[in-house]
Amino acid sequence: MFRRLIPLIGLLLVSGACGDGATDTTSTTDAVPPLTTTTTPSSTTSAPVGTTTIATTTIPADTTTTTAVPSGGPYVLADPSLFPAQPLPGSNGASGSGCVPGSNTVIPDGIWFGFVLATDGSSIEFDMACFFFGDIAYTEGAADGVEVNNDYYIRNQNPLTFDVPMATAATMYWLDSSSGNFEPTPMSMADWPGPDEDWPCPGEFCGVWLYINEGEITEAVEQYLP
Repeated sequence: MFRRLIPLIGLLLVSGACGDGATDTTSTTDAVPPLTTTTTPSSTTSAPVGTTTIATTTIPADTTTTTAVPSGGPYVLADPSLFPAQPLPGSNGASGSGCVPGSNTVIPDGIWFGFVLATDGSSIEFDMACFFFGDIAYTEGAADGVEVNNDYYIRNQNPLTFDVPMATAATMYWLDSSSGNFEPTPMSMADWPGPDEDWPCPGEFCGVWLYINEGEITEAVEQYLP
């Protein structure tokens, strides 16, 4: 489970390698650019990577569960939360469907993590990555020579990006912090990001889970990264 989620002034985003069937031998780390929120944090810490710090808000209490998802399609985001999907069969321990798309051009139906680099309202440019959560995050981070501190590890080394179409009624759950907590809040994905967007989306730090059915995004949710 995540370590105790407390008010932060830093976002840790550790990039390593996206699983592509090859052994990953390198990893990189990046600092997340500043975010703007409406709540003043009650305490501050230094950003664990780099020198950039951000303003953030309090988040819900700790939990031991991940987001429950079906093991086969259709893939439905039944209960949006700050936590990743459970590993599905064939994911090799990564959350969701894993990080091996099986094609250099098309992502199959499933639940996939990555970074939304751009959007035009009908499709997105998607940089797939491996999201490891819980004990396996420490194992995979250590394998790449990266120290893991917050129960998650992101490996992203594959340079491939994907053009993924949106379904007409696709929903995006963006992280709204206006109430003092990050809360997944639905909006039309075609209109995302909205004017109150807190996460650096779209962009190289815009971590998102895609729920893909029949080749199209039907739902998506921004991933909170402490």
